[in-house]
Amino acid sequence: SRGYQLLCEQHGEPDLKILTGDQVYLDTPLVLPMGAASVRRRISRNYSRTWDKLGYFLSHGANICASDDHEWWNDYPNRPPLLTNLPGLRGRDTRQEWDTTAREFIAKVQLAEPVVTFDIGEDLTFFVADTRINREPAPPEGWVGEPPKFMKESDFESLIAWIEGLRSPGVLVIGQPLLAKGGNPLDRCMPDFPVQYAQLCQALAVASHDVAVLSGDVHFGRVAQIEIARRDRERPTRLFEVISSPMALVSLFHGKLGLAKGEFSADI
Repeated sequence: SRGYQLLCEQHGEPDLKILTGDQVYLDTPLVLPMGAASVRRRISRNYSRTWDKLGYFLSHGANICASDDHEWWNDYPNRPPLLTNLPGLRGRDTRQEWDTTAREFIAKVQLAEPVVTFDIGEDLTFFVADTRINREPAPPEGWVGEPPKFMKESDFESLIAWIEGLRSPGVLVIGQPLLAKGGNPLDRCMPDFPVQYAQLCQALAVASHDVAVLSGDVHFGRVAQIEIARRDRERPTRLFEVISSPMALVSLFHGKLGLAKGEFSADI
C-alpha cells in the first residue's frame, strides 16, 4: 500500500484496478482438520489481516476482482495431494466447509463475478473472465469422458462471442497466463483444459482486432507480444500478454528463481 500511495501522489489515482486473483492466501501456512466455526474464523481473520494492510490500495481507485486458486487452496478445486501443508483439506467435511465459506467471502468481500464486461466508449472493450470460480476438477487417471473445463460453458460461450464480435481492440483478463505450458499435476494451468484452451486460442488467432491479455498467478512479471499471420488480410493479428503477479511473494526463493524467461519454449 505504501508503494501504491507514492505512485498516487506522483501520478494521481487510477480510474480502475483489475486484480487477477490470489488477493488472499487462505491456505498458508498450514490447514488442519477443523469444524465449521473454525473454518469461518480462519478465513475471516485472513481476509481482515490481508485487506487491512491493503486498505489504501483498495480504497483509492475502483477495483474489479477475479479469483484464483488461493482464494480457496492451491490448485483448487482439486483435492490436495498427500504430502502438502493442507492435510485438513484432504478430508471431505473440512474441504466442503472451506469451499463454501471461501466462495461466500469471494462474493461478499471481493464482489467477484464469473464474467464482467465493459467498454470505454468505442475505443476499447474489456472482458474479465474468472477461470477459477467454476473450474472443474481434474478427472481420475484413465478417464475417457469429456475433459474438464476452466469456465462454465455458458460463460465461455459469451467469451468466444466477445472475441468474435470485436469492433475495437480488446482487453481480456484471465487468472492464469495464456502463453504457458501445461502438464503440472500439482498446479494446473490453462493448457491443462485442452478443449476450451484450444477454442480460446483459435478465436484469438483470428480476432478482427488486437487483444491484450492481462493475467497473474505465476509470481513474476512479463510483457510478451506475438503476431499471427493472416490469409484474409495483410496485417497480422497481434496478441499482447501482460503478467503482473502478485503484490507479495510467498517464498524467499522466488527472488532469484521466480523470474520470467527472456524467450519462450519452442512448444508453446
